[in-house]
Amino acid sequence: MSGGGPLFSLIPKPFRHDHERLRAIEHEYQLELVAENARQLVQFYATILRAQASQASQTLRNIDVMVNGRETSGQLGTLATDIDLLVDGMDHFPVDDLQPLEFAQHTILPIHGDPSADLQDTLATEFERLARQLMRQQKALVKIHDRMRGMYEAQAQIRRAESNRWLVSGMKRLGRDREEDFEDALRILKDMVTTPQGMQDYVAWFEIGWLLWKHERNLPEAEEAFYRAQRLSAVKGDAFYVKSLRHLAYVQHLQGRFAEAYETIQKALVASDEHDTRFDAARYAASRGFSEECLRLLEQCIYDRPTTIISMFAEVDFLRGAAAARLARAMADMAARMLEEARDRADDNVEHWQQALEIVREVEREAGLPIALPKGIAEEALGDTPALDDVDYLVALEIERKALAYGDQTVTFARETILRVDSERAIEQNKVSLALHDLDLSQRRIITEAEDDRRDRLTNLNTLSRYIRGGGRWIYAIFFLAAVGVDVHFMPQVQALIGPSRSPVSGPDLNKILLYAYLAFSWPIFFYMVYLVSVLVDSFFNIFRRQQAEAEWASMMDAQADVYEQEAADLRGRLTALETERARTQRALKRLEHV
Repeated sequence: MSGGGPLFSLIPKPFRHDHERLRAIEHEYQLELVAENARQLVQFYATILRAQASQASQTLRNIDVMVNGRETSGQLGTLATDIDLLVDGMDHFPVDDLQPLEFAQHTILPIHGDPSADLQDTLATEFERLARQLMRQQKALVKIHDRMRGMYEAQAQIRRAESNRWLVSGMKRLGRDREEDFEDALRILKDMVTTPQGMQDYVAWFEIGWLLWKHERNLPEAEEAFYRAQRLSAVKGDAFYVKSLRHLAYVQHLQGRFAEAYETIQKALVASDEHDTRFDAARYAASRGFSEECLRLLEQCIYDRPTTIISMFAEVDFLRGAAAARLARAMADMAARMLEEARDRADDNVEHWQQALEIVREVEREAGLPIALPKGIAEEALGDTPALDDVDYLVALEIERKALAYGDQTVTFARETILRVDSERAIEQNKVSLALHDLDLSQRRIITEAEDDRRDRLTNLNTLSRYIRGGGRWIYAIFFLAAVGVDVHFMPQVQALIGPSRSPVSGPDLNKILLYAYLAFSWPIFFYMVYLVSVLVDSFFNIFRRQQAEAEWASMMDAQADVYEQEAADLRGRLTALETERARTQRALKRLEHV
């Protein structure tokens, strides 16, 4: 690439001729065709970033020395230190500083374990998002490939598939094999676009441009192929349209035609505002000397992809020309401002987290129940948060995101805990209410049954008259014998009273008649007298038995009432306690509603 400048000379020597390979556009299409899964891509992005961070750190230190005239004392040196922290955190990715990336020769790096295991969460999240995005793009490109092949006749479709096979094979191989595969793919593609159908195949034209650029290093012909690809794909406006425009602008830029590259990328910006298009536009704006536009685009890129705050200092296009020093300072000012803003947002969110913890502890006391927060969001985790004045941009973003999430999670966890306990208390309250209701019903049932039993017992006392009515007729014989016994017992007294019998000559013996009359009528009288005496005696004993039954019933009812009152008092006490506890949890929940 032509063009240098005083700042360009300060780029670390190992990177001066390798810097292009760190650009996304250099490996974008290869990744889209050969990446097998998102995990490969995460490691690839991490490796790229480590190389960019290493270059950016050294470049910033060199620029700082030149701008400030002393060892890393200025803002650029501070940024370099922040970037060094990132590099230190990514040392498990084996990248030689002298060879920052050999993707073109070594394909996707091998995966050993989880590539994002040791990364900051912000980096891991970003890399995983980029990987998912590229895998979706891969599927979209495959559909476009298939649609383009469908234009050909059967035999031509086979040839078109063969060209794609050689292209992908070359992307995965090394040395001469790679060169031969690319040569075969290019030969077939050039042959395909001579047919009427092939002339409209913008995917074929794009791949011809890519091979002319990457394989033959023929930038003018690559430019022509990319131009045709973008012109033909403009009608569809699909992914290859933006891709063709970006690659067209890039090869124009590589040829030093900065004005044309700038104009071309403007068309791409109209069709797509995604990060890589904006970053390319920022580079070309810098090459044209449009510093304000460059900074505006870079700021948008940083918001969209935070690692841009590192990669932009690894891009040599921002360090060329007479205005490079001023642009570098403006980039540093922007980075410092965005870092300060990120730290302020992180500080606000940490305060939000702290307030959430304080409120939860207040609510804990209000609700009268312990809230055991998970360790990751409890006070210990808050205490482990690093001082915000010492963190870099990515860590500040990570703290900003985590603190906000942890504050919300703290409140949510407390709310869910209280809701769960309140629900348990509500269930228990219902159970106690039902138990009290059942106890009342049981008590009324016991009283009713006891009344019925008392009534039955009193009604069914074993009285003499009930016994006689029940079929005990033989007792009359006893009464009769008793009456006869009484009659016999009083017979001597009656005879003495009547006197001796008179002589028959004197007429009827009145005394004998009286005696016979006594014998005839006295026993029924004595019979009923015995019966009445028995009934009177039985009635007396019945009164005693009734009083005894009443006393037993009253004693039983008193005992039952004591049991009922004790159980009811326990249930009412528990119900009152639950109502009080629920009132406390409800107040606590209302307190959390305003957090």
